[in-house]
Amino acid sequence: QCSVGSAIGAHEEAEAGRLDPNNDSDPEAVLHWLNFADFYTFPHVLEWDSIEELVQLLAGGADLPRISHQMRMHNLNQARVLRDQWRDVLTRLL
Repeated sequence: QCSVGSAIGAHEEAEAGRLDPNNDSDPEAVLHWLNFADFYTFPHVLEWDSIEELVQLLAGGADLPRISHQMRMHNLNQARVLRDQWRDVLTRLL
């Protein structure tokens, strides 16, 4: 059985279709699960509430090169942190 509006079947733990993460035609479910989307947790991600606001950001309301640089620096730092953590774990195991 597929979720309404989705080619992916209903999630096995969804309560009778309520807030099914695979039901992309239920606005309540979509908004609920978007709260857990990883890209909303990353720093420096721009959000906009309207097409007009997006156009304003793209037309110069946002310093996109600076934001891109900040994102890159965050990613490089995260990679270093994770590498160090894995090195510590593997050192303890071996």
